[in-house]
Amino acid sequence: RLEALPAGALAGLAGLTELYLSENGLTTIAAVAQLPALRILDVAQNRLADLTGVEALPALEEFWANNNRVADWDQVRRLR
Repeated sequence: RLEALPAGALAGLAGLTELYLSENGLTTIAAVAQLPALRILDVAQNRLADLTGVEALPALEEFWANNNRVADWDQVRRLR
């Protein structure tokens, strides 16, 4: 299980279109901001309290973040 996604962990993967990270122990996903082509992101069932990084994904079509600790969903509301 992943508990961390370090800032440089996704470097060099700018063309990645799908990323499935559900059922881990992640507390941050800020590193996903490096993935401009990402269309599908699944981070359900982690320990996320914040969704920083998601707002930087212009191609995002599907986003799964259920069963986390997020209190403020404003970052998601702005994705339309």
